Amino acid sequence: MIVELTLSKPEVEMNSKALGTTVPRSVQLLQSLVHPDVQRDLALVSTYGGIPTEANADIPADDLAHLAAHGDEVARPSRTTPVSGSAGGGSA
Repeated sequence: MIVELTLSKPEVEMNSKALGTTVPRSVQLLQSLVHPDVQRDLALVSTYGGIPTEANADIPADDLAHLAAHGDEVARPSRTTPVSGSAGGGSA
């Protein structure tokens, strides 16, 4: 499949400004979007990209509130919970 990318000079300049790049760099970035590998990746993102957002609906509101308030604490590993396969633990 051949995909052609045709943009006017004002469109390229607008994209360049939005991307915060030079016009030549913007053209390069826009042209990269037609590469088959990029198209495949974009198709996957389109198909599966909403799953994490949809999963949020399954998390109880109280849990989300706790994570919002205590995210830093929750993200830190517990010193009292051993990690499977860690050095010094487990059986030989």
